[in-house]
Amino acid sequence: MIGWAREVAAEDGGDFRSTAIAVIEYQVLGGLMAAGEIGDDGFEEWPGTPAETVRNAVEKCEALNWEPFGAACWLSNAEAGDVRLSWWPAAGRAKFLVRGNGGRLACSWYSW
Repeated sequence: MIGWAREVAAEDGGDFRSTAIAVIEYQVLGGLMAAGEIGDDGFEEWPGTPAETVRNAVEKCEALNWEPFGAACWLSNAEAGDVRLSWWPAAGRAKFLVRGNGGRLACSWYSW
């Protein structure tokens, strides 16, 4: 996701960190995804409130100079994210997109 945020920032002239943080906030604070890490049994959600997990993800990315290569945070669909995708014609092949739009973010799902 950080690589994608870099591409968007290069196209729109924005800061990739702001874009990455906005996506994490939208997904986690919106209840669409959970933040955590990959453990022995697969995805392990971090404890704490959504705001605390967003803060944890951002702090880990900053500690790794925004080049975590999978070491900072993983995102997994929450139940609400699965429900939102269940109506999508290409469910299972959907991707989240945030684009800069005159200082605002436009958020949508699209398929590939």
